[in-house]
Amino acid sequence: MAALASGPGLRRLDLRRTCGPAPLRPGAFLNPLRLRILAVLGLAMLATACVDSTVRPIENTHTPCQPLVIVPPANVTVAELLSIDDAIELWHGRGAPNLTREEVPGAPHVPLRFETAAGMFYGIYLDHIGELVINTTLTDRRERAITIAHELGHVMGLVHIARTTRTSLMNTGNLVTPPQPSDTAALAVQWGACPPAAP
Repeated sequence: MAALASGPGLRRLDLRRTCGPAPLRPGAFLNPLRLRILAVLGLAMLATACVDSTVRPIENTHTPCQPLVIVPPANVTVAELLSIDDAIELWHGRGAPNLTREEVPGAPHVPLRFETAAGMFYGIYLDHIGELVINTTLTDRRERAITIAHELGHVMGLVHIARTTRTSLMNTGNLVTPPQPSDTAALAVQWGACPPAAP
């Protein structure tokens, strides 16, 4: 097993030493020092999993003012393609006129794939590698389109918005709300207003 690196300023923990096949005397693994290390690692993992994108900037963002090519997988279904096109169209009138599935010379690409996951997971932008993943258990065309549009919002640098703050495409767990004027305004604050796409 590889070593796990903990947060800044913390030492690396070699799992081969703590979980390896070497025989342990009774109670040796759960001594107070090891319990503290496990507690710190557990809290660090929980904090990392729950980190809000308002705390950790989104990596690999793209301006909505330049062409951005969404690349579906080779095994994409017709229904999935329709939802991708719907999501792109939702953004066209709301501040991102250059999203497309058509190849544009020199334009950046964002791969999008569909994978099966737990029902509470709709989609995710893997910003460290710049890829979108959408749950295949979403079978409703509109809900799938809203989810794709939401994840495209992250691609363009938008963060989650609490429902108590305002109604937004970027509300967590959103399956019904399309991009709102406030989402357009948020893009404009970040990137400036985009001119209409060339016909």
